[in-house]
Amino acid sequence: MDDEKKAYAVTDRAGWYVAGRKVPSRRDEDGNVVPLVGHVFWFTEAEARHELRNLIIEEVDPTTGQPVAPLVEPEQAPAPEGDGEETAGKRKKKVA
Repeated sequence: MDDEKKAYAVTDRAGWYVAGRKVPSRRDEDGNVVPLVGHVFWFTEAEARHELRNLIIEEVDPTTGQPVAPLVEPEQAPAPEGDGEETAGKRKKKVA
């Protein structure tokens, strides 16, 4: 098992805990306590897997703090072809 740890930064989707670790907090403009976006944790691949899939963290270069690869939103389902009006309310006829 690979125990090599990599640097990952917390995104704005994170809550108070990321992979079982408490995220430091800060105060926003209104004085509310919020998780610190951009805080760097070091995780193994196994520790980071779930959080990466949910875009909670992103891999960063430890020397620059810049993302290694930009976050990509999950693909949305393609829009159906046509405007949908021509098939609305119609059913296929059964062929005997």
